[in-house]
Amino acid sequence: MSTEQKKTQQFLTWTAGAYAFGVPVAHCRELTRGLRITTVPLAEKHIAGIANLRGEIVTILDFNILLGMDAPTTGRAVVRTRSGKGNTTCILADKIHEIVSVSESDLHDVPSNLSNIKLEYLSGAFRIGDKLHLIVDAEKIRVARHGIVG
Repeated sequence: MSTEQKKTQQFLTWTAGAYAFGVPVAHCRELTRGLRITTVPLAEKHIAGIANLRGEIVTILDFNILLGMDAPTTGRAVVRTRSGKGNTTCILADKIHEIVSVSESDLHDVPSNLSNIKLEYLSGAFRIGDKLHLIVDAEKIRVARHGIVG
């Protein structure tokens, strides 16, 4: 590879609340819209419910609540991610945007000055124009999906 070619990483981007997010495309399994979600009694607040996704029962996380935002996610788009261990997790998003390529030199640490959001589920950040996108850590989200009580 020549020094002029920069290494890039692709991210699927979406919004939840006032924030923009990205997850590496390598961790995306699929996108779904209009999925019928069934609530689960006694589930943690960040569990939006469960759904039947082509014969597999999956847990749907309300990303806004998981990150500590006041209002639940209003959209019905679902981003299905997979961790390095092959486990999948579904995240409810307000609006799915696009896949973008980001130069590795444009990847940064999560800003420590973000308010009203839990940073432990994030692994970094990048900018597209004037919009900051927070990178979702698929492995940490996978652990959060096990919040069903009982």
